[in-house]
Amino acid sequence: MQHLNCAATDLAEPVALLLTNLIKSQQLRAQQQQQQAQAQHPMAAAFESRRPAAVSLRAYLVRLAQYSGAQVNTVVAALAYVDRLVEMHSGGPAPFLITDANVHRVVLACLVIALKFFEDHFYTNAFYARVGGVPVEELNALEVALLSMLQFSLFITPELYQQYEQALAAAAAFCLRQREQAAILAAAAAQEQQQLEAAVRYSAKEQALSWYPSAAYVASGTTASEPGYARQVY
Repeated sequence: MQHLNCAATDLAEPVALLLTNLIKSQQLRAQQQQQQAQAQHPMAAAFESRRPAAVSLRAYLVRLAQYSGAQVNTVVAALAYVDRLVEMHSGGPAPFLITDANVHRVVLACLVIALKFFEDHFYTNAFYARVGGVPVEELNALEVALLSMLQFSLFITPELYQQYEQALAAAAAFCLRQREQAAILAAAAAQEQQQLEAAVRYSAKEQALSWYPSAAYVASGTTASEPGYARQVY
């Protein structure tokens, strides 16, 4: 079932990209439908953060993948669960929306469920709570809420898994192109800065040399105290 040739931590950037795009699309949809925050799903409050996340989504995903022991297929399944959650609760007057305020907890709960469903060996919720930076009681509640909202529908067909695998591969390729373009721009900016600094040094050197008397004045014995030298300089 595992075909992506990378480590689980390498998926943090493409997963963060896909989730960020999901958040933006849901925000746009909510604006178009004029949906307010109080009209969200009744269980949305369980996933809401009391304060802005201290780490970026990408850094959080790296931490989860690194310390949870998740395999690549488990991370792919967790992403599928996020989509399934949205699909099952996107309609009606009170949809469940993935936002900047709840995406960290949604991802954590989805990954924990995926770990328990797909991995042969997994840790306790107390361990995963420390990794995710939440109290174990809160993680327990998140897990129960997510299972209820998913209606315990955790099976992922090979065809569906392949779709998410391809989406992640495309997102990873996009991220790689972005990094390469950023590196090219940074190299060009550094080269331009070096050329500018070299030009400044050359100009300063030329200006300093212009203050020295010419060879004709030196040969004639003219000194700096004589009027002719002052006229030559200025």
